[in-house]
Amino acid sequence: MTPRGKSEVRRLTPETILYGILVAAFCLGTVRWLGRPLQVLFRQHRFGYAVAALLLMIVQGFALERLAHAISSLFHRGRKAGR
Repeated sequence: MTPRGKSEVRRLTPETILYGILVAAFCLGTVRWLGRPLQVLFRQHRFGYAVAALLLMIVQGFALERLAHAISSLFHRGRKAGR
């Protein structure tokens, strides 16, 4: 691996680890606080469950995209554009 490749790996590793921790926390929080209501909805009203599941996927995608952008900005704040 080239020295530039090694520096990129070294730079991306903490960012990736932090993102993974936050994604895991998001998933565990969702299961903890929404698990029972989603289970009841699944058993009693499948269409409502399908809509809720789709909305959760959209919100999760948006939230994680914002999170990724914030983490990237945090780790690259000191770098100049174009190196």
